[in-house]
Amino acid sequence: MQVKTITLPLGYLVLIATFFILCPFDNVHAFRDQERDFIYEERKDTLVRLVRKNYRGRRKGFIFGLGVGVGSTRFTKPLAEYYWRHAYESEWSTERQTRSALVTELKIGHGFTDQFLLYYTSRISWLPLQHFYKDTTIANGAAGMGFMYFPFRRRGLYLVGNIGLATLVTWQPPLTLENARQTGVSVSGGIGYEFLSHWSIDFTVNSGNAKTTRVDDLSEVAFTDEILTFSVNLNMLAY
Repeated sequence: MQVKTITLPLGYLVLIATFFILCPFDNVHAFRDQERDFIYEERKDTLVRLVRKNYRGRRKGFIFGLGVGVGSTRFTKPLAEYYWRHAYESEWSTERQTRSALVTELKIGHGFTDQFLLYYTSRISWLPLQHFYKDTTIANGAAGMGFMYFPFRRRGLYLVGNIGLATLVTWQPPLTLENARQTGVSVSGGIGYEFLSHWSIDFTVNSGNAKTTRVDDLSEVAFTDEILTFSVNLNMLAY
């Protein structure tokens, strides 16, 4: 009985020694590294799927957005005659003229669903002009109600539009507010794509008009037709 008692522990020791000889520490560490990498990749894929599921397209609730873009503004001859240096009759052979403009936009509103958003918007085209006597910046825009509609729940494509009051503000350097005029209705529409959560790009067309009620001097503007603006905009929308 005593011989058997001594032999059993020795047998276990031999088995353990054989295991470490056949399976050295390097192989054990390599196996553990592979297992750890596999777990990491699995968790990363799960996290990415959760982020895309929970944050992509979850637009219901309060929304706040900012946008900036570049475009071209088409205006009628009276604006050019009042504001551009050397704007002689012979230089304006067509009814409308085109100049580059900077476009900014503010959105504050509510997403009623993940696909339909309604908000207040202030959209402005900043048009620098050169007056006969002093340089001027025209802020031509619209303040009113806007919407975004995503026809496909799993796609970033959307339609955008707004309708509101056409506004015209004249600024004199360095940003001294002159006079604000407003008449008529401004309407815009376009199409865009949300390429990342909260980030999108769109193309829009805005049409509106604004007139002065009186013309006191040459620094005043008299509009006889609408201003048309085409723009490409980069937008950030928090929801």
